[in-house]
Amino acid sequence: MYKNSLKTIAVFITELHSEYQNVMCKNIERRAGELGYNVAFFCWDNPYGQQRDYIYGESNIFNLPDYSGLDGVIYFKDTFSDAAVERMIEEKLDKIDVPKVTVRGKLDGYYNVIVDNATGISELVRHFIVKHKCTKIAYMSGKKHMLDAQLRLAAYESVMKEYNMVYDESYIFHGDYWRDKAVEACDHFLNSPLGIPEAIVCANDYMALSLMDELIDRGYRVPEDILISGFDNVSEAVESIPQLTTVDMPFKKMACGAVDIIDNVLNGREQERMVILDAEPVYRKSCGCTDDDICKKGKRKISNSNYSKIFSANKELRYMTVALEEALTLEQLSSVIDGFMYIHDNYKNFFMCLTKKDKNSGFNTVSTVREGYTEDSLCALAIIDRGHTGDYPLVFRTQDMVPPIYVTEEPQIYYFMPLHFLDINYGYVAINYYDNGRHNESFSTFITQISSALDSIYNKAQLQRTLNELELLYITDPLTNLYNRRGFEKMASDVVEDCRKNNTPVMVMTIDMDDMKKINDNYGHLQGDRAIKMIGKALSCASCGKEICARVGGDEFNVIAGDYSAEECDRFIADVLKYMESYNEENPMPFNVEISYGSVLIDEFDTGNLENYMKSSDDRMYEQKFRKKKGRDMENY
Repeated sequence: MYKNSLKTIAVFITELHSEYQNVMCKNIERRAGELGYNVAFFCWDNPYGQQRDYIYGESNIFNLPDYSGLDGVIYFKDTFSDAAVERMIEEKLDKIDVPKVTVRGKLDGYYNVIVDNATGISELVRHFIVKHKCTKIAYMSGKKHMLDAQLRLAAYESVMKEYNMVYDESYIFHGDYWRDKAVEACDHFLNSPLGIPEAIVCANDYMALSLMDELIDRGYRVPEDILISGFDNVSEAVESIPQLTTVDMPFKKMACGAVDIIDNVLNGREQERMVILDAEPVYRKSCGCTDDDICKKGKRKISNSNYSKIFSANKELRYMTVALEEALTLEQLSSVIDGFMYIHDNYKNFFMCLTKKDKNSGFNTVSTVREGYTEDSLCALAIIDRGHTGDYPLVFRTQDMVPPIYVTEEPQIYYFMPLHFLDINYGYVAINYYDNGRHNESFSTFITQISSALDSIYNKAQLQRTLNELELLYITDPLTNLYNRRGFEKMASDVVEDCRKNNTPVMVMTIDMDDMKKINDNYGHLQGDRAIKMIGKALSCASCGKEICARVGGDEFNVIAGDYSAEECDRFIADVLKYMESYNEENPMPFNVEISYGSVLIDEFDTGNLENYMKSSDDRMYEQKFRKKKGRDMENY
C-alpha cells in the first residue's frame, strides 16, 4: 500500500456522490486521521441497467489493492447492487486475517455496526396510526436479501398486526434503495385491491422522494391525499417540497465507530462483535405535521446554491468533452484534464495512473489489460496541492497505489476509481480533498469522459498501427522482407531529392542472381527461393543504415544510398560477397549462389533522373555478367 510507516484501512463502497456515502466517508477520513491511519477508498458507481461488460470493467477497481498489505477493512455492503461483485470482494476479504467491519449489515466473521432499524420504522407506523388515524398503510421495502431491509419490513408488519390494521402483500413493494422503482411502486400501490393507501412508509429517503415526485406527477397531493415517509434523513429530505418525514441516522457515530472498532482490535482492546446505534424519527410536512413549507404544492426542489453549482459543472463538462475530442496523444489528454480540474470543489491531489503493459514503451503510450492491473503503472498526470509538480510522467509500482515520491508520514487518504471502457481497463485515478471537500456527481461524469478519451486515443493508435502495417505490406517483398519495386521507387525518389537539395552524392546499384533458371530447372523452385532469400539476407546484413535495398523482380535487386562514397560502396559489396561465400561453403546443395552487380555514384544532378542512373548501373551489371559467362565458356572450351 502507501509507502509510509502507518497502517492502512481499506474502504469498499459505491456511489460516492450520494449523501449517505459522502457523509460516511468524510467522517471515516476525519476519525482515521485523528488516530493516525491511512485510508484507501475503493469505489465504483452502481451501473443500474448496464450491460455486464461495463459492470466487469467498473468492478475491476477491486482488483487494484494488495490485500495482503491491508490492516483493516470497512465494507459498505448495503451500497452495492450486484451480487457477483459482492461475492468477488468478499472472497478476497475472506483470505486476509485483519479486523473487518460491515456497516448497516451483518456478515459472519465481521464486526458489525448496526442501526436499530426496527425502532425507527415502528415509531413511524405508530405515528401514522395514532396521530393521523390512518388505516391503510403501505410499505416500500429495500432489497429482499439485505438485513436492514428485512428488519425494517418486519417492524412494519409487527406494528400493523399489533393494531389490527389492513395488511396485505398488495400493500408491500420491494424496491432497490434507489430512485428507479418509483413508477412500478406507484402502479403497484394505486392498483391494490385494498384501495389507494392513505400513507406509504418507505425504507429509505431516495425511494420516498422519487415516489413522492411520481405521485405528484399523477395528480395526487402530499400530504393531503397520501402521507409519505422515508428513512436516513438525507439533505434532500429537508430541501424537498413538501419536506420529508423520515428517520435520522447517526451517520457520524456509525463512521467513527467503524474506525474505532479496527483501532480497538489492532491495539488489543476488548471489542464486541455487534454495535447497535439508535435512530430517531423526524416529523415534517409529508405526513402533515408542520406548516413551514415554502410552497403548498409542487415537486421537490434543489437549493439555489446547489443548482448553480450543478449547472456550472455540467456546462464545464460539456466544454471538456469538446476539448477531449481534439486530444490525439496522452500528453494532450493530460493537458485537457489538468485544465478542467478546477470543476471539482476543494480537491487537493489528483493522479491519473495508467496500465503499463510494456515496460519499454514510451510515456505517451496507452495500453490496456482485461483483468487486474499491470505490475507497473504510468502516472501520466500528477497534481499536488492543486498545482503542477513537473515530475510526471513517471513509472511506479502499482501496489504502492500512488507514486511514492508524493507520500509523506502524514495519514494518506485517497479515493480510487477505475478508468475503463466497458470491460477494457486503462488504469485508475486517485484523488483526495481538503477538509471541506467532497465528491459530487460531476466527478463520475468527469472520469467517464477521461475513460472514453483514453479509449479513443488507444483505438486511433491501433488504427494507425494497422495502416502502417498495411502500407508496409504494400511496399515489402514477402520472400526477402526487403522493399518491393513500389517501395523502392517511393524511397529512392525521396533519397535522390534529399541529396539534390543538400548536394551530396547518391549511390545506385543493380544486382542480379546468376543462373537462376538453371537452379529452378535442376533443383526445384524451393531451392531457387532459398537462394533469393539468402541474397536478401546478405544485403540486409551488409547494410549499415544508409542503404535502401529492394527485390524489384524475380532475381533482381536494387540498392540506393544517399550521402555515400566510393569507399562505402566497395565496403558494402565486399560484405555482401563475404556473406555469400560463407553461405556457399556451408550449402549442402551441389551449386553455389552467385550474383552480378553494377553501381553508379552520382555527385552531379544537372542532367538525368533516377531511371537514367538505374539504367547505367544495370548496364554495368550486365557487362559483369557477360564477362563472367564469357570466362566460363573459355574454361569449358
